[in-house]
Amino acid sequence: MCEGSNHACQEVSGEPRKDKAAKVATARTLWVPAINNHGGFGRWAFIEISDPWDAKNTIQAFMRGEAVDGIKPLLRHQEK
Repeated sequence: MCEGSNHACQEVSGEPRKDKAAKVATARTLWVPAINNHGGFGRWAFIEISDPWDAKNTIQAFMRGEAVDGIKPLLRHQEK
């Protein structure tokens, strides 16, 4: 289906809230590992964007493999 493709699930957060923190933690620790372990839907990563005005820079840093908000991205460019 999507084998070999990379995907990023993005959560754009405004203010810190407990329910949002739980959703982010669930996506990072349960959903992403589960979908990647399945192997049939490509490779997934999760990124939380806490500053919508800086979303472009945050996403670009994440895609370059830099840690964003202390989280290392799961997507890596493979060298040929």
